[in-house]
Amino acid sequence: MVDEARRLGKPVVSINYDLEGADTVGTDNYVAMRTLTEQIFEGYPNIRPAYVNGLATTVEAQARTRAYRDVCAEHGITHAQFYQANSQIDEGQALAKRLLAEGDELPDIFFC
Repeated sequence: MVDEARRLGKPVVSINYDLEGADTVGTDNYVAMRTLTEQIFEGYPNIRPAYVNGLATTVEAQARTRAYRDVCAEHGITHAQFYQANSQIDEGQALAKRLLAEGDELPDIFFC
């Protein structure tokens, strides 16, 4: 497909993944999550965070998770909750309903 698009003089851009013959644009997921998490923790030092991970097999989710865990460790946050999900709305809704039904004290913030 890339070769055919190039033959027709069309630009080919891949998002977040290197694709031979295409230009690539993307996000540094580690830096983005690290920056966000640091800003929140510095602004709210006693916050009780939770993290809802996306599909664990993706490089994006792995980078975000690593950044979140790194910043938690650097800030001495050992009580951060962690939930595995699949990046789908229905799974997020099911998780929210389960947490509300359990009646435990909810985190102050969810990183999703």
